[in-house]
Amino acid sequence: MTATILRLMRVEDLPGVNALLIRAFSTARRDEGFSCPALALCRMEFLRFYQQDTPGSCWVAEAEGRLCGVVFGHGWGRAGWIGPLAVSPECQKRGLGRALLERCADELRGLGCRLVGLETDPASLNNLAFYSVLGCTPGPLLVDLVHEIEPGWVVETEPLLISYGQEPAPFESHLPAFLEANGVEADYLHLARLLQQHRFGESWLEMEGDQVRLFAALQIIPVSVQERAGVGRIMAVVGPGGTGADRLEAFIHTAAARSGCSHVVVRLSTWHMELLAALLRRGWRLINSHLRFYITGGEKRGNGGMHLNKWD
Repeated sequence: MTATILRLMRVEDLPGVNALLIRAFSTARRDEGFSCPALALCRMEFLRFYQQDTPGSCWVAEAEGRLCGVVFGHGWGRAGWIGPLAVSPECQKRGLGRALLERCADELRGLGCRLVGLETDPASLNNLAFYSVLGCTPGPLLVDLVHEIEPGWVVETEPLLISYGQEPAPFESHLPAFLEANGVEADYLHLARLLQQHRFGESWLEMEGDQVRLFAALQIIPVSVQERAGVGRIMAVVGPGGTGADRLEAFIHTAAARSGCSHVVVRLSTWHMELLAALLRRGWRLINSHLRFYITGGEKRGNGGMHLNKWD
């Protein structure tokens, strides 16, 4: 058997990583009966953003100079997550997926992450079996909701919203304490800096005086080469417990509209059923679902704050 090595991913690996991801995921979708299994290539700026986020936790498996497996890790403060993870179809069932996952998780724990998890398609029986056999603990079901932003949309009594790109000082001085007060272990100040550095999106604060009321990080760049521009994805949103659908919608819509988006997508945990139901009644459409697994640690249900985020 050809020897396989694990090594850190390099920027020059990204074209090969891109091809491997698409081939592995498209093959898996075909085997599981998807009517349209073929996926489009990722945009290279998206993969660069992912690889340069936490480069010490991004690994490849290589045999005879050819990539046969890849994994991306992301460490934001005390929270880390893994994905995507893929092994080429001809090299599966050899333990490479487990080896890559464990190496990535070890690196994230070494960075101080007390929570390490991932998200997967709940309709994929192979994925559910794989993560269950590895001893991962299942968490909540998550759903993606999308809503169109009407041209010229504004809130009649709009609160003060500021972006990191225009006014980084309030983020630097107030965001860490705001996250801690709401029980959030992820370092979203790091995310705000990263989004600005790569011009991948924008982060927003709703302020009342010198107090932060709401935070959101918004991804603007499309993921795949076939995806249309103008769709903003909420990477994280944090606010006080009891934040209602009307206030959340106004904040998200305003941030997305100011970022030039025509549509916005937000991921909600089914732990927030009242908020989910309220957004559906307001015309949001459910377009996708995910299941969260925990490798290390876990999240508490109902910690007093509102924390919505996505790990893919």
